[in-house]
Amino acid sequence: NMHEETYYHSINLVLESDYRKLKKLRSASGSWEEVWRHLPAAEKKEHNPESDWRSLEQSKIRLILRESEEYPSLLGEVHDAPFGLYVLGTLPAPSDRTLAMVGTRKATTEGKELARRFAEECAKKDFIIVSGLAFGIDAAAHGGCLEAKGRTIAVLGNGLDDVYPHSNERLARQILEA
Repeated sequence: NMHEETYYHSINLVLESDYRKLKKLRSASGSWEEVWRHLPAAEKKEHNPESDWRSLEQSKIRLILRESEEYPSLLGEVHDAPFGLYVLGTLPAPSDRTLAMVGTRKATTEGKELARRFAEECAKKDFIIVSGLAFGIDAAAHGGCLEAKGRTIAVLGNGLDDVYPHSNERLARQILEA
């Protein structure tokens, strides 16, 4: 008995995470299973929900659909919130204090130092720092949080299978280890 997550994952792979296509197909159907059943065979020939799901499980990545209790409630309020989140590690509890810090990739040395120190101080006060693992302010925020032995979350727009920019792979590993 496959779950909605299993079908969503394969559909997401087939459609290469195209949100507009996902939204259109989902609104025309009652479930992700139904969407899968109606996808043309030629489109889904490279995918099998069961084996796609096993690969995901082997990588220790979890998929949390918008309908799940685990899905962050504030994210669910965003216009066109993602249908699913791929998670490696732990999400904060609803009672945890989180602070998102994002900024320019082309930050000045002074700007990066300020972001690092601000994140470090906030982490010492038990804030979880959330950022995007990009160059500049994001990387500085993650780094400052880690220096304070705090918790930080990296939100990646391109998927968990490929850290971008590649130069931040070490930082991504440090975040997961922490």
